[in-house]
Amino acid sequence: MALHIKALNNDTSFLLTFIPSICPAEQKFPETFPGAFTILIDPIVPLKIDDVDPKPSSCISSLNDIAEPDAILISQTLPDHCHEESLCQLSPHIQSMIVGEPNAIKKVKRWKHFDLGNMYALRRYKNGRKDTLFRVELPPPSPLAGSVHNAIGITYREPGSVLSRSRAMTGAPPSSRASSAKPMSSISSDMTFATTAASNPEPTLSVLYSPYGVSFDVVQPWILGHLVPESALPLVAMLHSTTVVDAPWYSGGNISTGYPGGFELARRLMPTTWIAANDRHNVLSATAKKVVRKDFDVTDAQMQLWNELAAKNVERKPKILRLNPGETLRVDRLTAEAIVKAMTRNTKEEEKIANPEEHTTTDHEELQ
Repeated sequence: MALHIKALNNDTSFLLTFIPSICPAEQKFPETFPGAFTILIDPIVPLKIDDVDPKPSSCISSLNDIAEPDAILISQTLPDHCHEESLCQLSPHIQSMIVGEPNAIKKVKRWKHFDLGNMYALRRYKNGRKDTLFRVELPPPSPLAGSVHNAIGITYREPGSVLSRSRAMTGAPPSSRASSAKPMSSISSDMTFATTAASNPEPTLSVLYSPYGVSFDVVQPWILGHLVPESALPLVAMLHSTTVVDAPWYSGGNISTGYPGGFELARRLMPTTWIAANDRHNVLSATAKKVVRKDFDVTDAQMQLWNELAAKNVERKPKILRLNPGETLRVDRLTAEAIVKAMTRNTKEEEKIANPEEHTTTDHEELQ
């Protein structure tokens, strides 16, 4: 099982493709493989916004240059995330689910371009509240297909051998793709995609997308209420800025938490990879002269992260990468599993140190 992360521009437009383990690594178009699930994030193609620095480039000239995604995720109402010119390149009849922050969905609805029945405003996730979770069940790729966990947190579990039956869940919208050959997927209101567990579940891949940064306290309910029960830690990828952007207090104060905010999340969530996002000059011209920026070179940020983790006696080393437009990174399931095993070993060693009397053995036990 693997995740492909493709940067469509050098800002915050990404295409995530979750791929089952049976998909050959040399598959030219993995998004078409049965059981794959694609999410298009904050698409801006081509990237031309009057009040935003025009430096960023795009690897495609139109959203029609890529296959229709399973879901389109809109995280903000700002024009560099919710871009009418780009989204309206798509046909009004697309079957992709359009999901996102409530005000962003309201904005898209005002365009009167897409089917309103295919648009979903995501409520803030509350731990233990099933009414903040709703699911969309799609036909499986085969009679033996299982579940795909697609829980801005995203989780994915490749199809198993038992089809989950969760259609009756409160608040579940009707299926919108009767003819799709995709596996079952679902959306949770903490901006995650998730499904119920199948027997002998495969490890779950998890992604956190936070273009401007967020405090750990905000994502903690999602971690405890969803990632921990689904055994979806550590994250395989975190999409987060490295550049700190501060505006005057009367203009809203901090705009992007950058590396310091990302470090706190990385320290707690230990992502396999940290993809730098939203690091371009994206400050509105009206306030640009009063904004203070602090840029972190990816290589310098990488070393600083590792040094700070080492100072806290953390052995794991997340990688920080910046993808150029058109570049694709494959994050393998095995990479995440290796970290999970390392975490388990470290935990056991810590227990031995903390409670040596509970972990002592006799000579006979050692011989066995």
